[in-house]
Amino acid sequence: ADLTFPSVSNISASTATITDSTTSFTLTVEYGEEMDVSVNPDITFLTENPNNTISFASGIWNDSKTYVATYSVNDGNEELSDIDVKVENAKDKVGNTQDAFTENNLFSIENQNPTVSLTSTAPATVNSTFNVTAEFSELVNDFDINDIALTNATASNFIGNFTSYSFDVTPEATGGVTVDINSAVAQDSATNNNIAATQLTREADLTLPTVTNITASTSTISDSTTTFTLTVEYSEEMDISQNPSITIENTQNTITFAGGSWNSDNKTYEATYSDKDEE
Repeated sequence: ADLTFPSVSNISASTATITDSTTSFTLTVEYGEEMDVSVNPDITFLTENPNNTISFASGIWNDSKTYVATYSVNDGNEELSDIDVKVENAKDKVGNTQDAFTENNLFSIENQNPTVSLTSTAPATVNSTFNVTAEFSELVNDFDINDIALTNATASNFIGNFTSYSFDVTPEATGGVTVDINSAVAQDSATNNNIAATQLTREADLTLPTVTNITASTSTISDSTTTFTLTVEYSEEMDISQNPSITIENTQNTITFAGGSWNSDNKTYEATYSDKDEE
């Protein structure tokens, strides 16, 4: 008579840590005696749930004592340490059900992908080089200036290491500027690829403003003229904290600058002059 319950002598994992570079994963269960290979053991995970990363694909008996379970591996973007594995319900050749067996802390999962954010203190519209910071959520390797994807701009002055980097972005022409860090350009210590950053955008305005028109309040200053204005119109909205410099030839004895102001459209400047009445 054989009334002895079969027992598991060993469970082994194909890798101690599953990462992004892991393409397949197996658990090998070894028994102390020959088993009924028509009955597969049930393998479960007691506390941790690795189902976001691994899913059962197939199982096969290599011989009457060794069962191999194969799992497909997905990028679960998670960290699970010291996963416990339970094996039960296999039978030996005379039908005795195995003793349930648990192997604690058999393997871990570390396929959480680093994230990266792009920030800049530059205003929404820029007219020159501006600085950008790239901040990773954890230490990464192999990130350099060539991993920065730009539209209508070039990058320079790249500095930083491990988690924080900065670089200058110089617009090439008037129009939209985009800064991207694509996925899988940097890896953490477990070889997990980074997730793409949210795109950073700015609008570049490299077009020099022009004066479209200058008009005088009168074409001839005479004794009856008490004030005189020059109206300057620009092609676009201007910085109204900066007044233009206006030079008028040979009028120093006739008019003197009294003040100037911008109209509400931010495109029109009016200079007011008082009449000296000396000619």
